[in-house]
Amino acid sequence: MAVSPLAIYHFHQFPGLFLITNWMVLPFVALYLYLGIGSLILLHWQLLPTFLIDLLNLMTASLNNFVRWVVNQKAFFFEELRLSMYDVILIYALLLFLYFGYIKMKKRILLSLFLGIMLLQWFAHQAREAQERTTAVWLMPAYNNTVLFYKNKKTLRIFCTQEISESNRLVKEFQNEFRIDRIQIEELKNTYDIEGKTLFFIDSLWAENFDFKKQRNLLVLTKNTKVNLEAMLLQNEIDQIIVDGSSYPSVKTRWKKTCAQYNILFYDLQHKGPYLLSTKTRDIGF
Repeated sequence: MAVSPLAIYHFHQFPGLFLITNWMVLPFVALYLYLGIGSLILLHWQLLPTFLIDLLNLMTASLNNFVRWVVNQKAFFFEELRLSMYDVILIYALLLFLYFGYIKMKKRILLSLFLGIMLLQWFAHQAREAQERTTAVWLMPAYNNTVLFYKNKKTLRIFCTQEISESNRLVKEFQNEFRIDRIQIEELKNTYDIEGKTLFFIDSLWAENFDFKKQRNLLVLTKNTKVNLEAMLLQNEIDQIIVDGSSYPSVKTRWKKTCAQYNILFYDLQHKGPYLLSTKTRDIGF
């Protein structure tokens, strides 16, 4: 019971027979250990009887068969369970309430715990409402892929160079943080306008006559593009360089040194994680 909320929060799974299995296996294992230690002592003095060996073999086979039976009960293995951190805290608060209610049975303690749980529930509700209203854009770290997440309330639009499935780890982790009812997967475009800035994706097919807009620019360098970064920084107004997981580490190291030379911000998605581009998103060109 104590580890269940954390297990669901981290792994989004829970074996329904977990508690029953522990009740059955733990006493069995304790007896098994005692008999095993006793057998070693008797074996040292060459007094180990045959029936004790047969009993240990029978216990081993029975334990293995029981565990195998539990593993095969797919109907009791629950997946895709989602708990937020507020939910986890609320569950533990409820467990404490039940524990102290059983131990103390004092009205003041019970009332204080009850009010505390109600307050936590209100905070959890407010956090959930805020997350559902959130509209934002993220660049996501993905191996050999360029991925842009655009969340608009309960809809998630995924823009990527290589299609990813809804069961992808990035998508699942995102759904654990935000309630998503609908997912759309689309092809990534070359540019997006985000609140007065233009986000450019520069890949290996980038051309020298690429038309930069006369405004603040964010550049995402992808697929080991052979662009002359030094000339680009000198000729254009660029706020930041972002690199994803589709380029070699040696190439990204060279880009980082160039950015440091010209005092341009550099962000590596693979090292620093998702990059939040905007949470206002009033002016997004999707």
